[in-house]
Amino acid sequence: MLLQSENDGMNWQVISGDLTRDDKSKQQPSGGAISKDNVGTEVYGTIYALAESSLKKDLLWVGTDDGLVHVTETGGNKWKNVTPPEKLVPEWSRINSIEASRHDPAAAYLSIHRREWNEYRPYVLKTSNYGADWELITNGLPDDTIVRVLREDLQREGLLFLGTEMGMYFSLDGGNQWQSLQLNLPVTPVYDLTIKENDLVVATHGRAFWVLDDISPLRTLTAMLAAKPSHIFSPGATVRIRDDFSIPATPAGRNPPPGAVIYYNLGKIPEGPVAISIIDSAGNTVQSFSSSPDTVKSLETHAAVDMGAYYGRSSPVSTEPGLNRFVWDLRHRGPTGIAGSVIFWHPPKTPPVGPLALPGEYEIRMEVDGAVSTAALTITADPRIAFPLAELRKQFDLHLNVRDTLSDISEAVLDIRRVYDQIDRIHANSENNKEADSVRMELKKLRDNLMAVEYALTEPRMQGASDAFHYPVRLDNQLILLIGTIANSDRAPTRQAYEVYEVLKGRGDEQLKILKKYLENDVPELNKKLRQAGLGPISVGTL
Repeated sequence: MLLQSENDGMNWQVISGDLTRDDKSKQQPSGGAISKDNVGTEVYGTIYALAESSLKKDLLWVGTDDGLVHVTETGGNKWKNVTPPEKLVPEWSRINSIEASRHDPAAAYLSIHRREWNEYRPYVLKTSNYGADWELITNGLPDDTIVRVLREDLQREGLLFLGTEMGMYFSLDGGNQWQSLQLNLPVTPVYDLTIKENDLVVATHGRAFWVLDDISPLRTLTAMLAAKPSHIFSPGATVRIRDDFSIPATPAGRNPPPGAVIYYNLGKIPEGPVAISIIDSAGNTVQSFSSSPDTVKSLETHAAVDMGAYYGRSSPVSTEPGLNRFVWDLRHRGPTGIAGSVIFWHPPKTPPVGPLALPGEYEIRMEVDGAVSTAALTITADPRIAFPLAELRKQFDLHLNVRDTLSDISEAVLDIRRVYDQIDRIHANSENNKEADSVRMELKKLRDNLMAVEYALTEPRMQGASDAFHYPVRLDNQLILLIGTIANSDRAPTRQAYEVYEVLKGRGDEQLKILKKYLENDVPELNKKLRQAGLGPISVGTL
């Protein structure tokens, strides 16, 4: 019988008669004459599955371990036996779970198995008329797998998830056709499923909990979309949270990747690169990513920076046919990096990246072989933090300014080092040229002047974090430390942060002004003498 409580279990009332077969022959002691085995497995006559409709008040479904199904539309005042006929399911089958439809009050799904009868066929049934009729929906399922639990998606009608004795399946058409959803899930019995917002949570028997992050693509996938050469899916709302760098307890599960999880489908390997851009509501490009080898090589070069790269942890852009996942870490472009530079006292995995994107509406734009597809992206504020958007904007703006100043310094250092390379080449080409002695002296003077600027901007002698005890902390690292102070939490910058930035920017501008004089005045004069000596000119960047 079924009982109901309206005061959190303090009191109970019976709302049904016996809804089982109540076969006394199946309720006897188990075991032989020598020893009994009364653990209850062989005793039948128990309500095993219960489902309450989320659409219609007082609509309840009940299934038993001896194969009966009942429904009430009156909260238990009147029950109706709607057990499927034997031509669909043999008697004494276990009704393992019932799913009341999330979209149609008259619809329900049964997951039934006959393991105790040494039968391993799948039995999944559906009704669309309160149990008056049932149909078997098992196309695509193996003939030798027990089904355990079925759940219907909260948003898309007909999107079903099925847990079996061997893993996971899904259907896009109400069970007419099933497909494997095993992915990296171990081969294990799935005993229960639930959908939490955009995630599918799986409870296994002996292999822990698993979560399929963001089922948004399945909610919009159609045969037409799957047949397109390329398509990008709109992700669910992405919460703006900061990375957690704490060391987890062991053992611990793996959290979903931080940022916006973006899925896209490719019908075949594209001829050109796959390009993904993030556009803000004003039409500005926040970040751009590409599968092109040059882009990947550039990221790998900057990732060689000791103790963290100058870029965030957005994932690579794949060109594999089928469904692909790309993760944007919600960061704007980071500062220009200097390969080989060492970030003073900076922990690994916490590189100086660009500012976190502000809450709001964005567009994801993907281009593949000339075809452009777009999807909307909403970034929401961390619900745990009540902080005005205007304050976050102040933090964002200052972080952006520091990033740009740091990029100016890095680009200046790169310009200097390109001149070094040319000076070294000219020296090598003029070793036996006595007439070039005076020019070589001027080249050395230029190099010494540039080195003074370089050492004001960065510390090239640092090979590891511990070298900070031996060498000064230069301007680039000072700006990186300032970024950490500004952006370590969701709050407006302090007055002192603004003041420190102005001081550091002033020092940087002074050195850039000196560098500009060397490159725009001294180098052209030196190039005249280099040409007269039959040596190539020095090419410089633009400040």
